[in-house]
Amino acid sequence: MDVEAIPLAQRPDTAFRRLYRTDSGLFVIDDLGNAEVLGQMADAAALRYDRSGRLAVMKALNHGVYRVGVHAIGQGLIAMSKDCILHAYDDELKPFLETTLADAPEITALRNRFEIPTLRELKNRIRSVALSQEATRYIFTAVDEAWCIDVQGNVLWGVRLPFKEGWGRIVALGEELGTSDDIDRALALMGLTLPLGAC
Repeated sequence: MDVEAIPLAQRPDTAFRRLYRTDSGLFVIDDLGNAEVLGQMADAAALRYDRSGRLAVMKALNHGVYRVGVHAIGQGLIAMSKDCILHAYDDELKPFLETTLADAPEITALRNRFEIPTLRELKNRIRSVALSQEATRYIFTAVDEAWCIDVQGNVLWGVRLPFKEGWGRIVALGEELGTSDDIDRALALMGLTLPLGAC
């Protein structure tokens, strides 16, 4: 069987490595800023293929991409940068929302409750972002909370997951993550301590 190679000019750019299916096609994201889009390099880039597989839109983004959310039968996408700013786009990659999660009262209260001092630590604790089917609301989850907010900034609901018998906290209030008992035992077995020096 003869297999014909795809011509180089028609091959997908491998910098676009994250794929998200929506009702209007497929969003593909370059989250590392490795793609050249329309003659420019950017912190990140996005493109969308329509349902027939044709390239519909491509755009360089002026922010990095740390978390991404889409609705599988909806339209548009939402992305959070490493500095905890949410950016939402429609199907044509036109922005319609930008908000700083770190300034949200819900996140401020959570940062105080868990003593999260830096944006670097905060971004790791914001677990997911998502966009509603009609792109009028977004959800974010952080530590043990989930919040739904409309695009005008109104809180629609929030919930804190209950602590139940048999569960173990990953992070105690006001504590930083430490090493697990397994890691401590392995280090002791090898006669090592943290931080490890260069070999």
